[in-house]
Amino acid sequence: MKRLYLLILFFSLNLIFISTARAAIITVCSSGCNSTTIQGGINQASNWDEVRIIEANDYNESVVINRSIILTSNTSSRPMIFQDTPTVTGDAIVDIQSGNSTISNIYIKYNGSNNGTNPFVSEISSSFLKNSTIKNVSMEGNGFTYGLSLLDSDTILISLNLALNNSLGFSISSSNNTRILNNSLVNNTVAISLVGSNLTISNNNITETHNSALLQQGLLISSQDLPEFANDITETNLINGLPVLYLDGTFRSCPDNQTYSNGSSYSFMGFVGCKNITVRDSSPTDGILFGYVNNSKISNVSISYSIYPLLLTGSNNINLTKVTTSNDYIGQMLSLTTNSTFTQNVANNNTYYGFWLIYSQNNTFDNNTANNNTLAGFSDIPGSFFTSSGNTFSNNIVSNNALDGIEVLIGSGETLINNQLNNNGIGLYLYISTNNTLANNSISASHTSSSSQQGLFVEGGLFVFLTNNISEDNLINGLPVLYLDGTFRSCPDNQTYSNGSSYSFMGFVGCKNITVKDSSPSDHLMFASTYNSTISNISISYSRIAFSFFGSLSDIISKNTAKSGKTNPVTNLIPGLIIPHSVGFYISDTENDTFTNNSAINNSMGFSLVGSEFNTLTNNSAINNSYGFNLDSSFYETFLSDISSQNSVSGISLTDFSDFNIFKNIVENENENVSIYIESSDSNNFTFINISSSIPSSIGFFISSSNGNRLFDSLIGTAS
Repeated sequence: MKRLYLLILFFSLNLIFISTARAAIITVCSSGCNSTTIQGGINQASNWDEVRIIEANDYNESVVINRSIILTSNTSSRPMIFQDTPTVTGDAIVDIQSGNSTISNIYIKYNGSNNGTNPFVSEISSSFLKNSTIKNVSMEGNGFTYGLSLLDSDTILISLNLALNNSLGFSISSSNNTRILNNSLVNNTVAISLVGSNLTISNNNITETHNSALLQQGLLISSQDLPEFANDITETNLINGLPVLYLDGTFRSCPDNQTYSNGSSYSFMGFVGCKNITVRDSSPTDGILFGYVNNSKISNVSISYSIYPLLLTGSNNINLTKVTTSNDYIGQMLSLTTNSTFTQNVANNNTYYGFWLIYSQNNTFDNNTANNNTLAGFSDIPGSFFTSSGNTFSNNIVSNNALDGIEVLIGSGETLINNQLNNNGIGLYLYISTNNTLANNSISASHTSSSSQQGLFVEGGLFVFLTNNISEDNLINGLPVLYLDGTFRSCPDNQTYSNGSSYSFMGFVGCKNITVKDSSPSDHLMFASTYNSTISNISISYSRIAFSFFGSLSDIISKNTAKSGKTNPVTNLIPGLIIPHSVGFYISDTENDTFTNNSAINNSMGFSLVGSEFNTLTNNSAINNSYGFNLDSSFYETFLSDISSQNSVSGISLTDFSDFNIFKNIVENENENVSIYIESSDSNNFTFINISSSIPSSIGFFISSSNGNRLFDSLIGTAS
């Protein structure tokens, strides 16, 4: 037996000796080392080697760790790896691709101009990483970066690091058995973001700002499954000096039937799998999480200048009363939450939404206030139009939201009653939603040259998406809504409507042989799946969208005017989001309609054709819009003797495979940027086109990524 032990010891010592003997140190410095670049040193290394930086220099490079090594330094002040370009190869300054790696004693900085509209840049990034260490590393961004981004990784030690000035300090997704210990995170939009992960988080010191100039959050935890909320998060984690309370039910039990009225003693309060708890009368500074919590209450709490101050996920029968979440990114968010009641809550002045519902059912929102949010007061995304979601919105005050007051996106079975909606971009917006009930809502919408708003907009390409119970007791600026959907209210065929001025909104779904003429609704006129019908001599001014057509066929649209006072798209709601202020004629999934002698003046888009085909537009005018005639994925359209003049972006634009269209006898006059713009669109014919402009920078034709477009017998010149 003694010989066996000695033999084992002999082989163990030899393995250690062999491993040590094989490990090399590759040095990096400006001269006299193995490499002058860090990547060059890594490329010389083998598995288990150490790449050591021995001078505290700045290295302007991106680094890929594609073997199991130690990357470190032995200098008193740490060397810096940095990038300052708008885009970074691989979207990371240090990309760890091999497990069993260690990076330590390095400063990594991004000081380029990428603002998140390009793919986010990470100081350190890795996917599918295992058994690795990130220790004593500083990760500094420009406010739009990720400090450390880990995806699908396992058994990682993240210790003694600094994450500074990033959008996300540590972003950890679908990762397990990872320890985040003794780090400092300063001035990140979200310091630590966990998505679907099981981690240990202890002794981290987070410094965040919560004021009108800067919205930040220390800890954000999200998942769609209860087991993924099981994280060992200790109270030794501090956000602005206050401890984190996280009762996950696994590492820390969540005692049922408890009342917490000491929220101000904590920065963040997270409850997972709890029952019959109450949080009231005292507010944490950072946020409250209910994950799969049942039969519980939150009342008289106020959280401001955070990111997600209130997040409910997978919870049931929650009662929220007198909760104020204002000046945050998103006021109150529900995900997979059911049978809950929200009463007398306030969500004002938030960057995105006041109340945001995702895949949540049978919730009631009564007597709440959602004002001055940048996108919408209430955004409801049920996620299915096949199953009734059963959410109810009643007696709420929703005002001055830039995009929508209440929006239902891809849903069914919602009830909106007795709400007051004032001066929102669009008061009530239904998108691909069916079997919803709208009753007795009072809407005010501004229709002036300086403010083009709309009370109601219903959008959907197919008949089934437009079947909604919208009663005439809904009022827009005191005038009733007429919505004949063919199911809840029949649409009598062969009718003439010359009383449009008695209504604010007129919507016809599945109708045949109807005529709307000579008297104009104030807000909107819609034809959807309507056949052989006519709109003539109607004028709608200063609305967000004047006329809309969805799936209509063989209609005649003549001598109508859509005029607005907003010619530029909205580009500053959130980065990258472009929303038209106004559209004159919105033509979607429509075939064989005839548009004659219509005018679109001062709109963001004069005539917008989306997914339509075989329509004919003759003698129409698009004047002083941003886009005159805009085709998006539209085919076989015919334009005859139309005029496009003084449009700021383009007179005619064809994008996204708008093919086989015909333009003849078109006048393009004084368009400021481009008269005819063609991108990713083929085989369009232009004949007898007259383009003139006195603007030196104006372009006649601009063609990109397109083939087979032909121009015949046309004039491109300078206006006299």
